Amino acid sequence: MKGPEDSIPEFLRTARWRVAIYLLLTAVLVGLIGYLVSNTISLSKVLDEDARVYAADIMRRSERDVTARIISLQDRARGLASGLGTVPDDKFDDVLARLDDTSVVFDGMLLVSPEGVVAQGGTVLEGVREWALAVEDPFSFMDVGSVTGLDFLTSVPVPSPDRSLALVCQQSDSSLNQALEGALFDNLCFSCIVDGQGEIVVMPETPLPEEELRLITSQSTKEYFDSLLDGVKREATDSDEEDFVISRVSNLKGGESFMACVPLGFGDWHLMTFVPVRLFTRHADVFIQRYWAPIILSCVVFAVLLANIWRSHSKSTSELKNMLYVDPLTGGLTDAAFQKRARDLAKGNHGAPYRVVCFRILAFHNVNERYGADVSCAMIRAIHDALVDSVAADELVARCERDRFYLLVHAKDLDVLQARVDELIEVMRRAAEEIAPMGSFTVAQGCCSVEEEKENFRLLEDRAARAASYSERLGRCVFYYVDLDEKIRREIALDQSYAEALASGEFEVYLQPKVGVSPRAGMAAEALVRWNHPQFGMVPPAEFIPLFERNRRICALDTYAFESVCKMLAEWNRGGDLAGLPVSVNLSRVCLIDHGLDIIDDLADIKDRYGIPDGQIELEITETVSLDYELFGLMRDVVERIHKRGMTCSFDDFGFGYSTLSLLKDLEFDAIKLDRHFFIGDSDRAWQIIGSFVSMSHDLGMAVVAEGVEERAQVDKLRTLDCDLIQGYYYTRPLPRNEFECWMREHRYLRE
Repeated sequence: MKGPEDSIPEFLRTARWRVAIYLLLTAVLVGLIGYLVSNTISLSKVLDEDARVYAADIMRRSERDVTARIISLQDRARGLASGLGTVPDDKFDDVLARLDDTSVVFDGMLLVSPEGVVAQGGTVLEGVREWALAVEDPFSFMDVGSVTGLDFLTSVPVPSPDRSLALVCQQSDSSLNQALEGALFDNLCFSCIVDGQGEIVVMPETPLPEEELRLITSQSTKEYFDSLLDGVKREATDSDEEDFVISRVSNLKGGESFMACVPLGFGDWHLMTFVPVRLFTRHADVFIQRYWAPIILSCVVFAVLLANIWRSHSKSTSELKNMLYVDPLTGGLTDAAFQKRARDLAKGNHGAPYRVVCFRILAFHNVNERYGADVSCAMIRAIHDALVDSVAADELVARCERDRFYLLVHAKDLDVLQARVDELIEVMRRAAEEIAPMGSFTVAQGCCSVEEEKENFRLLEDRAARAASYSERLGRCVFYYVDLDEKIRREIALDQSYAEALASGEFEVYLQPKVGVSPRAGMAAEALVRWNHPQFGMVPPAEFIPLFERNRRICALDTYAFESVCKMLAEWNRGGDLAGLPVSVNLSRVCLIDHGLDIIDDLADIKDRYGIPDGQIELEITETVSLDYELFGLMRDVVERIHKRGMTCSFDDFGFGYSTLSLLKDLEFDAIKLDRHFFIGDSDRAWQIIGSFVSMSHDLGMAVVAEGVEERAQVDKLRTLDCDLIQGYYYTRPLPRNEFECWMREHRYLRE
């Protein structure tokens, strides 16, 4: 017994296992990558925090050194200024000259009063005078400054009770510049002093690297400096003392540095210290890189796996789509694709209404039996391609099952639709004939309107198929209507009650006389089955016989009718004026298809069991049986077996479909029954054909029976043409047994 796995296509099972393995490996790789990345990030965070602490420590050390040197210089300047308060005005130049000679700290000095410079000693740089005069209040407060960035200026008040004096001391290449040198860590760190606007006021003796200088003096750094100062102020406010802010910045070469900013407490000076991040991470980077190498390798493997998964998934999806939407035989739409595209087209349709059409090629299995599977497949492809070429761009064609096609076509009314269907069937016939001779090419045709149901195209297909099932005997396209469902429900009820009806005798045998009109012909009858249903009343044969032929249950009814006739004939033959009356019984084509010669033997055994003489029972075989390629080779044996078992046979409905005279050459029937369609129109040409056929049949030793005769003029012409038997409403309709017996006794020797 097959399990659920056996119903899955092989390529899907393989793809599923492959994807499962890929997903497992992917999960392992993702876990490994996640572990490595997590450790690497944690290590980087730890290193970053440690580096920040180290950078802060370096900045604090620089701050302490710079602050100590500034205080030292201010103390020296204050010491020099302490004695100037008692010096007479005319002695200031001499005193400053002596101070300059004796001082090893300062290179130049200025003594200023509110009126300007009073005296000068040593070498004063250009711009110092301007700076000294620009100091806001040098007589009350100390101030610091620089005019070149490499010099230090300090202004200290001169203690004097009766005069306002201030001493300005200048130190070129001062110890303050030396304090800003990056002596630590191989001169990798450096500091500078900036004012409140971010402008450099004091820089190291050694010129800064160009990229670092450009970084400090860039406009973005100056704008950022304002936010740094705000951060410093907030920190100071929170802690009630001056604090610093440290942040991470990128230099022009792509490297990163910690930039620390701390107020020095001297005017608006701030110490800005730059510490490269690589100073702390240069050794750890090696270990981090060792982590990143397997991470990158894992990512590459992961990417390859993902690519394989995607490729496998895409391949499986493509194959699955082909299975769902591409017909492997025709390369066209499958039923699922047809429904999807038809639904989309119907929603956007603004022209003539759409119709779903179902075409089913009748008896197509004969092509496979006669020519083989390759030819039948080629024929299906040819028919499909021809239909596709014959429909518009916004119309669809799809094959469903071996011999069924669904179409979505435009048609504003039923007349247009019928003309379109006829045209398409002719296209199908020509395409089929190009592959192999078909003989009779018959197509069941059903249609329904899309306007009634635009979403459920499965329902529309079912409706069109149900309508097509009724077109087989009508020879035209059947349009689905609401009552058709009621008719189908009635058929279901009839089908379900079939077995009980056979057992309870609901099927009755009616008889219709065959009146002999030629001197050599006597009387005969045809047995016809009627169903007296307890719920539906008298069900016509045109309703239940095609139903039981479609569901392959007609053979039991044929056998039942044959046995009922044999029982009736046995009763007649035991005595009475109806003894020996020939009676014909219809034999369905389905019986021959399903049972072949065995059904002939079964019926003959029933005849023999009831003791019916040879020649009294005739089997009527329709021309469609003779034209069925599956049975054509058996028909000679069938006719021979019928004769061998003591029965006669007739060729029923001759001329209704596509009868061919070659059948009369190959098959030795005892009688030919002309179909009623011969007598419609009553043209001279038709009577000429009938006369020729009667004469030919007599020459071949076959009697001729005209059925469906309803007018006296037709009877007279048939008698003139030497037709043997006439059957039709002109004489009587089919009668129940008792009424038939009365009619026959009354007309036993009737001759018209």
